[in-house]
Amino acid sequence: MRTYLTHRQGLGLGQQLEKQIQEECDYWEHILRRVTAVIRTLAERCSAFRGTEERFGSLKNGNCLGFFEPIVFLPKMADHRIPGELVVDDMVLGPNVMPETIQKVKSFELKEEDVLIASYVKTGTTWVQELVWLICNNGNIKEARSMPIFERIPFIEFTMNSSSKSGLDMLQVRPRPYLIKTHLRSDIYQSQIEAGKVKIIVGIRNPKDTLVSLYHFYRMNSNLGNFKGTWDDFFELYKTKHLIFGDYFKWYSYWLQYKDKPNVKLVKYEDLHHRMSDVIDDVCQFLGKTLSRDVIPDIIQHLTFDDMSQNSMVNYTLISMFDNDISPFMRKGKIGDWKNYFSEEQSSVVDKRYREVIEPLGVTLEFE
Repeated sequence: MRTYLTHRQGLGLGQQLEKQIQEECDYWEHILRRVTAVIRTLAERCSAFRGTEERFGSLKNGNCLGFFEPIVFLPKMADHRIPGELVVDDMVLGPNVMPETIQKVKSFELKEEDVLIASYVKTGTTWVQELVWLICNNGNIKEARSMPIFERIPFIEFTMNSSSKSGLDMLQVRPRPYLIKTHLRSDIYQSQIEAGKVKIIVGIRNPKDTLVSLYHFYRMNSNLGNFKGTWDDFFELYKTKHLIFGDYFKWYSYWLQYKDKPNVKLVKYEDLHHRMSDVIDDVCQFLGKTLSRDVIPDIIQHLTFDDMSQNSMVNYTLISMFDNDISPFMRKGKIGDWKNYFSEEQSSVVDKRYREVIEPLGVTLEFE
């Protein structure tokens, strides 16, 4: 580039043009230095770069092109990217979640009569949604079976492929109270949470079963790129913290700090399995609702995995982006299925993060 500049100066160009060329050269040299630094870091840390010692030596000497010329890049599924993805504040977002919608959600006023269901992906969100909807609608199972859950409880930040309307748009044309689903972190709702108005139900599931369920969700979901790798490949993707809506542990470190506020209720996936009747009572009390004792057995039956997985209003068989032939949206609904996937090393990696992040927040989860 410097040679080029000298040559152009020799042609007697005007000072203004020479200055522009100089600035352009400085810019691209800066970019080249940054790229070289990034490549050096990748070569040191990423096993996908299989360079020889000679090539790495040339890279350290600043020969970026000499490093790339003979390189063989072995693609790894840990490099999987969602089609049209964006990364906003460490949250990986798919093409259906737009930054401008998130900004609108931040400023959208929630009120005391509204209920926000917040959960990480594949932690039993649909189960909690159906439970909350039934409690807020007097256990009306007939109506629940006549309208999809994503219409009854809008996914506030999400825009469907077939529509230009987000869940937020759906809410704004409805009468209150609002029932709302979100996978966004609590910092998006911080002012609303601290104001203590909206009622918030935070769903949580043990991280190991969550990751296995999310692995299959990545496989069957075209909006997530129909992941083609193995479980081991997916676990490497988890370790890079490049999963939809961000890292599980970081996500819950945000939400669980509010778990003891009077307008926040924590609902565990494992409790829905073992103590459904108790969970119904707890959520009714939290929401200030009363159900007839006669309808509760019907609600419990309606919320069993067998019933839910066969119910097209909640099993997402109506959504074209989901290929249920690859893996059903509601796959097993079990606790402890992670044992069929995790190696001892993988289990230790998650255990360490669980001890570092979840336990200090005073939350204990069941793993089997």
